[in-house]
Amino acid sequence: MHTSPIPDDLSVEVRPYEHGDATGTLAVFLAAVTETASADYTSEQIQAWADPDGRDLHRWDKAMAARKSFVAIVSGQIAGFSQSPEKRGVTLTNFRMRKPLV
Repeated sequence: MHTSPIPDDLSVEVRPYEHGDATGTLAVFLAAVTETASADYTSEQIQAWADPDGRDLHRWDKAMAARKSFVAIVSGQIAGFSQSPEKRGVTLTNFRMRKPLV
């Protein structure tokens, strides 16, 4: 696995999810499923998981708000999110960097 060093001046803001974050967090989720995970799943599995045509932004927003979600902001853009559903006790984290760090 190739890793890039993280620049010393990289600034990451982590804050609670806000309703205006729905579009950005959904884009990160879809990229994580269709790009990042694409090497590990069949195209049929990816399409079923991502379900890009079946995603409703309003339902996504309500679900993210209900799950105590947090977003990570890098260079003014949503780069990732994390959520911790109470009943599951599992933290789900999705990150996507659109540009190389170095």
